[in-house]
Amino acid sequence: ARSGYDVDAMAEFFERMSLAMRGNRGGYSAPDFLQTHPVTTTRISEARARAEQLKKGTRLARTSTPGGERVERIDVDRANLDPAGAATALPDNPLLPANLRLAGDVLSASGPTGQFDWARERLRALSAATPDVAIREYEGLRRSQPKGLSDAQQY
Repeated sequence: ARSGYDVDAMAEFFERMSLAMRGNRGGYSAPDFLQTHPVTTTRISEARARAEQLKKGTRLARTSTPGGERVERIDVDRANLDPAGAATALPDNPLLPANLRLAGDVLSASGPTGQFDWARERLRALSAATPDVAIREYEGLRRSQPKGLSDAQQY
């Protein structure tokens, strides 16, 4: 379920195959794999049961961006939805270090933290199409500001 695949897809696939092969009980044009591994109602119900087992303790989360939509299952036992408990939750991203933790006050902080300028400049640098475009952007900023670049912009 964490891989992002639809947990119901296998059962739906088996049902579709069963409907497609229903008129071909003689097995004349059935692929060899289906002759040795027939799609039965038992196999379909077992796939449905496995999907239901995988769904337990998870929630479906949808994230919309201008580039599309991402749908994934989130393990509720591991990803506590309470911001104060998020500091002790395991990271959902398997590529992140397992010991990565955020302080609880970082997640629940409201108001200015003094980090906006740094975040804005990081985003400006990372969103440039090429390094040359980023350099030209910062050269233009340097020329347009009487005091030059800020600490965040110089970083």
